[in-house]
Amino acid sequence: MNAIHATINVLDALTTSYFGKRASGAHTDVLSLLKGIFNASEYQDVQKQFTSLRNLKNASEYQPDLMGNEEAEKAVKWAERIIGKAKEKLKGLE
Repeated sequence: MNAIHATINVLDALTTSYFGKRASGAHTDVLSLLKGIFNASEYQDVQKQFTSLRNLKNASEYQPDLMGNEEAEKAVKWAERIIGKAKEKLKGLE
């Protein structure tokens, strides 16, 4: 679950740095803002990874069973990829 929230937070930071705003509706609303930051290939990667993370979010937060090790490892991997791409874009603003 922390991987999911870290990704949401870093994408909010990224869009705020670029546009002075963040998506305030559904978590997937951030994707439309990201189109203005990433090139088409980068965006596709981020969109795919974010969607995969988002699909784990409800189950990880609201189901009584803990997320399995395999799902947790995937979530961390996807989050690390997105966070890495966001850090690269933030460095470009310096």
